[in-house]
Amino acid sequence: MASSETTKENAISAALLNELADTRYACSSLTMLSGGSANWLFRGILIHPLPSQSSDNAAERTVIVKHYTSFLFANDMFAIDISRCGFEYFILTALRRFDYRQSPNTATIKSPYVYLFNQQTNTQIHEDCGVDMTNMMWLLFQSAPTGTADFRLTASTATSLGFNLGSWFQAFHSWVSDPAQTDLQSIMGRNEPMRKLKYDTSYGCFIGVLEKFPDLLEGGVRKTMEDVKDMATKEFERPPPSGSEGLGDNSWGIIHGDAWSGNILVSHTRSELFIIDWELAQFGHRAYDLGQLAGDLYERTHYRDVAVAVDVIRGFVTGYGGLSDEMAFRIAIHAGVHLINWYSRRNPMTPPPAPVEKIRAGMKVGVQWILKAWEEDREWFKGSVLGCLFRGN
Repeated sequence: MASSETTKENAISAALLNELADTRYACSSLTMLSGGSANWLFRGILIHPLPSQSSDNAAERTVIVKHYTSFLFANDMFAIDISRCGFEYFILTALRRFDYRQSPNTATIKSPYVYLFNQQTNTQIHEDCGVDMTNMMWLLFQSAPTGTADFRLTASTATSLGFNLGSWFQAFHSWVSDPAQTDLQSIMGRNEPMRKLKYDTSYGCFIGVLEKFPDLLEGGVRKTMEDVKDMATKEFERPPPSGSEGLGDNSWGIIHGDAWSGNILVSHTRSELFIIDWELAQFGHRAYDLGQLAGDLYERTHYRDVAVAVDVIRGFVTGYGGLSDEMAFRIAIHAGVHLINWYSRRNPMTPPPAPVEKIRAGMKVGVQWILKAWEEDREWFKGSVLGCLFRGN
């Protein structure tokens, strides 16, 4: 007997094939893709190939079909606002104007082209980034000592990958904050449901995670954690500026909102990367993007023994460049909060995927990053994984 998951997948696939049948994006078949938690994602084989979005003029024979729902794909009891699909469509469309100029020796980095948005069914058709693409999370896993893939990152290639990503994020943050993007800033600043979700899944819950390891909150640590939470609460309540006001502080602006290794696709055969999943794009502190990626990468080192993930962090910071001490400390705080919340990013009905002492050690690192950043202890960071944040300052 087919499982309920398979039955549901087949039903959604059939409905999508029927929906697309009378469009230029009609598909002969859909294959479900893994990796998502909030949407149904399929690769569709087009009946009639499309003109390519790339410069090689090759026909596009496949597309990505993204169907949004009002709950998490993995947990239908977890509601998630459906308006996110409209915000993702808007920023992906706007990113066509983002002319990220690379030097001849750097990778091409872009986001998928959106072909179609059916607002009645909350379905979008995106450019297929390619079957040779792997998300960076899995690439890092394969670069661990236990990895089996032929394509692995070396320290040098990891640093280069990080540098390219850092350069892109710096360029994106600058471009999206330009006065010429006032309309984009105004519309994306309205993505309050995803802003609330980001708060709830970061500063809103990290102290609750630490309460499972009460010794880590002793000696005044809880007070500092509460102060950090209060600071973030006020920040997330800060309204986006109006078009006439401008963004002001260049630490703030429209951010990706979910910058982690699973949302970065890397080609095995081309010097090309894609930044995907823009549903959480919102008004916020740039440290939320930078700190999330740094914390996520360190998770790969701590929990999977992926040494080259640290090289990606160093390359990323160098590529982004120009960090003030204030920004560096904010990045460290957010990285610490993200690292602590690793414990929450799993099915709560399943046991933790690591020994308790390994988890406790990870929580301790996160706590140290937050404490030392809150105290602005620059000297302490020089001897840590995040010491790269303070180089050149």
